[in-house]
Amino acid sequence: MSVINNLESSTVDSAIDEMSGAQQSAEYDSAPSQAMQHSGGPSESKATFSSTMAASRPVASSAAPTHATVRTIVVTAANFKFTPSTINVEHGENVELQLVGLSGVHGFMVPDFAINQPVAAGETVTVTLPTDKAGSFDFLCSIPAGSGHAGMNGKIIVQ
Repeated sequence: MSVINNLESSTVDSAIDEMSGAQQSAEYDSAPSQAMQHSGGPSESKATFSSTMAASRPVASSAAPTHATVRTIVVTAANFKFTPSTINVEHGENVELQLVGLSGVHGFMVPDFAINQPVAAGETVTVTLPTDKAGSFDFLCSIPAGSGHAGMNGKIIVQ
């Protein structure tokens, strides 16, 4: 790795030397540039540029990515039925529920997660599902829509 850094550094240094030579010849033809007036000259610019380039080089990392993939689960809401009625997720997984209203107006409620999201026919609503707590959690419809309303429920299982 140090051989590569030395090679990159010497290549950068050569490019800076070439630019400095061009800049110096241009300075003879015109007034000094503000960059030269505020710096210690080409050698200081060279050191600053080399350290800036070294700091901005990408570094390979073996660490896990910081942004995990989001899993989307589609849940449809129709009169008296959520599909699927059982949702299985992993503990700590990033999950979004995409609620799709097929008929009527319904409320997707998960009391343990403080979720109560209405969805009407023709609408699609996205809800983030917390998965930081393992267990089995009930969901139900929070908007009464008739005699089959009591059966409109299901479970979220966080393993």
